[in-house]
Amino acid sequence: MQATLLICGAKPRKVSEIESNSNEVLLENSGSPLPLPFDSLPSINSTENFSSSMKHLAQNHVLYPLSPNVGRKLLLMCNSVESDILKKLPILVVCHGKNSKPSNFFGSYRHVKNSRFHIINQGLVTKQEQLPRLSILKENHLKGFPRSFYNIETSVFARYDFLEHENKENSTLKPVKDANLFMECSWSNSLSVLEPLTDDCFCVAKIKTVGGCFESGAFSMYKEIKLIEALQEGLQTGIMTWLNTETDRNIFQEVKELINCEKSNPSKNVKCPAVLTEQEMHDQDSPLEKAVMKIRPNLDFTEKLWVILKDCSSTEELIEILTFVYNSFDDFIARPFVFKENKSTIAVDVKNMKEKLILCPVLEPKTALKLLLEIGIEKMRRDYATLFLSLELIPHECLSYYHQFDLLSLESITCLRKMHCVLELAIVCVKYLSLPSGLLSTFVRNTLKHYTAVPDIDFDHVFSFQIPTIEARQLLNLMRPTVWEISLTSSIKGFMKQSIHRYQTIPVHEHIYAPENYNPKLMLKTASYTYLTVTFLQDDLLVDEE
Repeated sequence: MQATLLICGAKPRKVSEIESNSNEVLLENSGSPLPLPFDSLPSINSTENFSSSMKHLAQNHVLYPLSPNVGRKLLLMCNSVESDILKKLPILVVCHGKNSKPSNFFGSYRHVKNSRFHIINQGLVTKQEQLPRLSILKENHLKGFPRSFYNIETSVFARYDFLEHENKENSTLKPVKDANLFMECSWSNSLSVLEPLTDDCFCVAKIKTVGGCFESGAFSMYKEIKLIEALQEGLQTGIMTWLNTETDRNIFQEVKELINCEKSNPSKNVKCPAVLTEQEMHDQDSPLEKAVMKIRPNLDFTEKLWVILKDCSSTEELIEILTFVYNSFDDFIARPFVFKENKSTIAVDVKNMKEKLILCPVLEPKTALKLLLEIGIEKMRRDYATLFLSLELIPHECLSYYHQFDLLSLESITCLRKMHCVLELAIVCVKYLSLPSGLLSTFVRNTLKHYTAVPDIDFDHVFSFQIPTIEARQLLNLMRPTVWEISLTSSIKGFMKQSIHRYQTIPVHEHIYAPENYNPKLMLKTASYTYLTVTFLQDDLLVDEE
């Protein structure tokens, strides 16, 4: 937490008011129209005493804003006090506007540099006619400078949030199902308030880490990872929780049919799927997601076993089937195909079945779980590798880190989770941002590289990558920004002044997506497109002269 000295009015409550408010919950941001980003403030290790004091104060006093005149005088008095504590803390005085609501904030900060600031909550904007002209904002900004001074550095920031539900009137904008996705854009030389993106804007997409998603085609792979995690836990605890709920399926019979098929026609190493073209990757049906939903065609013997055995309903059933599989090895004329890199115990036994007699191991419950876990990890490793390589998203060496760990190690399962996370993010990028293949490849390679440097997945981590301006405009012109902010900055003879005008709304459906026949130059057409918080921040700072 960053500390700030907040000054407002306080009037003792009556006893009856204190009793009725004893269970009142104190909100951290109550009374404040926006969070204040003091990035250079000293940190406080604990907020317990602060929260307790504020709760006690709010329960026993009525807090209210001061008049602007009183607020300015109190701020001047605080700045005149020679106190090391006051010099290190920013001071913020809460004042009211014409409607007596807390809409004005006067402040100062003396740490390192002498700075003063003024924040105004200017209320709602519901129509385009209510927007100020940029020329007026610049004129007000230059007050206090010499009349001949006109130098203003302008910068604009806009944020666009993608929401979960698709707008019926905007079906071309793909909905995000299980990801926190937004885009931040910046540019200079603005011509009007709330103007759309310009030709020279710089846009960065930011996507929060995702795990499994019920809406994604990769959910079947996510379920397999959950089973692998359950198998690992079963090895450690001796208790296995099976995920299969199908009671009418005959798993044993399916394995018998597989064995008979392999005896008469041993598996062949089918070629990998053809590489998808960029056009195929970006059609309406998202072939990347389709590719994930399909079973990989070039399965070896142990992988075919996994496809069936993963749906066992009990450890006893698994032991019975594995015993049958091992007892069937003597009847094979030709050896079933297994990949050379397959290091699972069953694969090694298959490779050696013609050189020596393969006896069925003593299948204790943990031994059976171990055999199934090994072939599951082998298959999942190859599934992710095939997807990334067939789409030409990465070179083969990008996966060397993810295939180096022992099959039964916790690191091998963590690597599967990481690769699944990357795949889910890639699906989001293709489906909702329509990334070209080159940019998608860069994103996947960088994300895989990121996960080689961290021990596990951090679901609070946000990945950032630049989007070409022309593609960003095509996508974002269909949307309204949730935040639009313009900064005006001027400096002269050791004095700097910055004026920030910020328009912000809650990212809800009717505020964000544009209606049919929407003109991006008309940002606010009806009262339903309200910007809920409009703030003005003026910051004066004494700077060292060059």
